[in-house]
Amino acid sequence: MKKHKESVKEEIEEVIEETPEEAKEFFKSVKKKPSRIIVPLIILITLIVLIVPTKEYTYIIDVPYTAIENYTDLDPYTVVEPYTFNEPYVTTETYTDTVPVTSQEPYQDCTWEWFTGECETKYRETTKYENIQKERAVTKYRVVTKTREVTKYREVVKTREVAKIKQESRSFEVNWIFEFKVPWKLRII
Repeated sequence: MKKHKESVKEEIEEVIEETPEEAKEFFKSVKKKPSRIIVPLIILITLIVLIVPTKEYTYIIDVPYTAIENYTDLDPYTVVEPYTFNEPYVTTETYTDTVPVTSQEPYQDCTWEWFTGECETKYRETTKYENIQKERAVTKYRVVTKTREVTKYREVVKTREVAKIKQESRSFEVNWIFEFKVPWKLRII
C-alpha cells in the first residue's frame, strides 16, 4: 500500500511539472480506476450496516423462588380455672305432722223396761288428731367450687418458607434484518 501511495505521489508531481492538459488526462484516468481500498471499504461498511445493528426481543418467564411468609395459627394451652356447681346431698329434717289417732271410748248403753233397767258398757271408736314430730330424708343443694383444666387457644404469628413463582421479563438481541441471535447490543433506531 505504501508503494502504491508513493507511486501516485510521484505521478502527481510529474503531472504538476507537465502541462495542464496532460494533468487533466491523468486525473481522468485516476477517476476511472477504482482504488483497491475503496471497494473493500464499501463492502465492509455495507456488511457492518447489515450485520452489526440489532433489535431486542422481550419475553416473560416464570421464575420459582422461596419466600418467608408470616401466618397466624391457633396455639392450644391449658389453664386451671375454678367453677361452681350445685351439689346435691341428703339430710334429715324434723317436721310436725297431724295424725289421726283412734281410740275406743267406753259408754253405757242402757235399756229400760218397766221400772227396771239394764246397762251395758260398750265401746265406740273416736278419732282425735294429734301433732307428732317426724323425721324425713330431704335432698338439698350446696354450692361447691372446684377447679378444672380448660384448653384455650391464642393466636400466634409463625413463619414458614413458601415456594412462589414470579414473572420476569427477559430479552435477547437479534440482527435487525436477518434476525439471528447476536451477543452484542447496537441499535441505530
